[in-house]
Amino acid sequence: MILPNSRYLLTDVIQVVDPTSGDATQPPFIDLRDRVSTFASDDRFVVVDSSMDWDSLSRNTLGDARFYWVIADLSGIIDPFTEMVVGERLRIPSAHRLLFNILASENTAT
Repeated sequence: MILPNSRYLLTDVIQVVDPTSGDATQPPFIDLRDRVSTFASDDRFVVVDSSMDWDSLSRNTLGDARFYWVIADLSGIIDPFTEMVVGERLRIPSAHRLLFNILASENTAT
């Protein structure tokens, strides 16, 4: 269920209903892009606590909530639309690496 104040209201969402129970189910997450998987010596780590979500972590560590997918990729998270696990250790790239390596390679890959 998408909340009325969710940023995902502007995104096309497929709602899948279980034919047996009639309950809404979550379809499998499919991401076809190349994953960011290289590590660097200036990466830092954050341990998830109960106050965190993907958007706020990305905004607080990378300066923009839209880059949650970079943290998920570097941390080996397949589906960043699941809730974060308290106590899990997530890898955060440096701002320099984000701008000049990760995002630059995303823009030249097309």
